[in-house]
Amino acid sequence: MKINPWKYKEEGYLEFTDWQGVKVLFSLRNKTQTFLNHLRHQGVASLHQIHSDKVITVNGTGNYEGDGFLTDKTGFWLTVFVADCLPVYIYDADKKVIGLVHAGKKGTQQFILRNAISLLIQEFNSNPNDVFLLFGPSICPKCYDYNMWSENIRQAKEMGVSHIINPEICTAESTDMFYSYNREKGTKGRMVSAIKLNIKVINFS
Repeated sequence: MKINPWKYKEEGYLEFTDWQGVKVLFSLRNKTQTFLNHLRHQGVASLHQIHSDKVITVNGTGNYEGDGFLTDKTGFWLTVFVADCLPVYIYDADKKVIGLVHAGKKGTQQFILRNAISLLIQEFNSNPNDVFLLFGPSICPKCYDYNMWSENIRQAKEMGVSHIINPEICTAESTDMFYSYNREKGTKGRMVSAIKLNIKVINFS
């Protein structure tokens, strides 16, 4: 199965290691609770996901409402739950800002990724040329009647973002590793997408 550029970890998750100073993870099937327990020891910000276009900025742990968030703070994880919907990981390599977006069909149709990039520019003065995106495992257009991949790529490019990695890993085609709401007819199982800013600040005082 194609998982590049993700690296498979025996503990039950995938890790993306191309972004310096950032930890990027995606849990696998049947490992969600163990994975979450591990993250919670380090601090977690989560979302009450409502399939909306709502993106917020956060400064610490807690449970927020919406479908995307951004932060320039270190020391805690941003997390979203998915099982076919597209998780979009965001990293501004210059301003050291991270984000995570739950881009399901409804959120994508409401331009949630465009909103996230717009908020990144407004709140953190980000330059789209410094913004990098990674698409997590999600349902592909062959297995679903809506192409979340191409639509979110279009939104990103319209906002001036060109650094987009889409490994094209389909959850519905790999139910040995992933939950698929559509393939498994409404499964309650979910995977966790997680990102954490891990910049080491050196104090010379």
